[in-house]
Amino acid sequence: MGDDAINDKLDQKDWDDVCWIIQDGFKKKQVAENFKTAILKCGSLLETHFAIQPGDKNELPNELKIID
Repeated sequence: MGDDAINDKLDQKDWDDVCWIIQDGFKKKQVAENFKTAILKCGSLLETHFAIQPGDKNELPNELKIID
């Protein structure tokens, strides 16, 4: 789930692709490896639109949040 700025740039297919990677990991009993792949996919998607700029600061905590 992205915030408004992210959702303006990425579409549902992008998120569906990430979810598919995770689901496939459960099916193939490769959960950790596919989670890593999904996280890297998210990074690639975000980097396209939100590349790190000189002077940027990490403003958000680096933790996984699960929303029910």
